[in-house]
Amino acid sequence: MHLESAEMKKIFLFVALQGILFLSVAQNVNKVFETLKWDEQFKNIQGVWSQTSTAQNAFLQSSEGYNVWRKNESNGFFILPKNDLTFDFFEAELSFSFDKNVGKKQFGGIVLQAQEGGAGAILIELNRKKQFRVRRVSNNRISNVSDGNDGWVKSKKIKGNSTFVLKVVTKDRLYDVYVNGIFIYTFTEIEFTEGKIGIYIGQKSRANFTSLRVKSDDDMDVFSSKMSKSQDEILNETIVKLRESINKKDQRIASIEADLRKYKNAPKEDSTQLKEFIRLKKQNKKNSNFIRDLETENESLALKLKKLETFKKEITDNESGDIIINLSNLTTAQKLKIEEQESTIRLQNESIEKLKNRNYENAKTISFLELQNVRSETQTQDYQENLKKVDSLNSELKYQIVDLEAELEKLIKAKSMKQEKSDKKSKRKKKKKEELPEFIIEE
Repeated sequence: MHLESAEMKKIFLFVALQGILFLSVAQNVNKVFETLKWDEQFKNIQGVWSQTSTAQNAFLQSSEGYNVWRKNESNGFFILPKNDLTFDFFEAELSFSFDKNVGKKQFGGIVLQAQEGGAGAILIELNRKKQFRVRRVSNNRISNVSDGNDGWVKSKKIKGNSTFVLKVVTKDRLYDVYVNGIFIYTFTEIEFTEGKIGIYIGQKSRANFTSLRVKSDDDMDVFSSKMSKSQDEILNETIVKLRESINKKDQRIASIEADLRKYKNAPKEDSTQLKEFIRLKKQNKKNSNFIRDLETENESLALKLKKLETFKKEITDNESGDIIINLSNLTTAQKLKIEEQESTIRLQNESIEKLKNRNYENAKTISFLELQNVRSETQTQDYQENLKKVDSLNSELKYQIVDLEAELEKLIKAKSMKQEKSDKKSKRKKKKKEELPEFIIEE
């Protein structure tokens, strides 16, 4: 397999972006392990687990088990056993409980596939808030695998908040995670295939570890010896899954970029709409005042007309012919004036109706613009959230690209180093009787 091809580089870039692991929905590992390989009850930790008491840590044997107290307020602590046990396919079950008097911010868990010299490991943690987290350690750097606030994911399946049984089952680079017997999470790891198993305690946390049991099967060792023949096949299957994920991510990114382009044009459109909205609102206020003035004038003219009609009736009923004659011309003139006023009133009423109709249309336009303005604000917030997500995604990619280049070089050299790895394993068997150095690393 030619790892330097452009397609392969794209695939491994995506692998780095996902932190080398990805989330699935249901259990992936159906294997049941029968043989108990390691049964640690923490009754006698002498020579196996670290015992110390300092200003930073207090790791001591107690009647209840292995009491681990991380006093440091900045970072957690990895504790690996002083034995030669390494595992590839297995079922690991860790029982522990937090000290209720220390607080609800405590966390801790299990370390898997720990590499020599702190080169890498998988870390699965629980806290007292019914949350879990999966992280990956590579070259003394820790990155989150599980999604959530700093990697923490809340799960309704986690019962209790202080005593836990954390179980992990792994085979063919797939990992299923159980808490108190209930499945909660699954992921895959394609680089670390074998390593030590240990425990982890978070900063300002105190826990009592009572049991660590590891099961495996002898036939797994046979399978492990043939991994070099099937490694490419497994990697190809992983690549197919990742390529599908890449396509989906590319489509999602394209959609977000299209939304962002719309968002960049939105301020100009919103400004135009806002100006039109202000203009119509002012015009509507003017029209309302004008209509009110016309209605007042119309009422005044109607009152004058009523008075003139009353005066005309009085003159018509008067017995004095002289008065009728004298006032006849005046009545005619007043009648013409009344007709003119009635015509003016009619025209003003027509104008009032037109203005009312125009005002109604303006009110509809204002309501539409107000609704559009509210939607525009909501869209602006959505676009800003999308922009933050894209910025976060780009930052994460830039942050992890450095690790990817080193990991890619390892994979390129992997095949050429198969024989050398076999020689190292032979040497390792010869040195089993030698005591290995304690592997305790801080973040």
